[in-house]
Amino acid sequence: MSIVDIFISASSPTHSDLLRRYRDALTRVVRNATEEWIVKRAIAELQALDDHMLKDVGLTRGEIESCVRDGRRSRPYY
Repeated sequence: MSIVDIFISASSPTHSDLLRRYRDALTRVVRNATEEWIVKRAIAELQALDDHMLKDVGLTRGEIESCVRDGRRSRPYY
């Protein structure tokens, strides 16, 4: 085995390395899709509430999506 063969084999990813990358990529896709589904469902459930119920929770209709996606910023209660 020459030094060139060692260099080439060391620089190319192994079979298990490629499988790990594919698995990690698939995991990210599934996780992101699941999180987006959960967010959309939460938004839909809050949109289904009437304005009085939203006020009881401390939200306006315009704040629903940003609160679900980004969390609730602290603000004084009225």
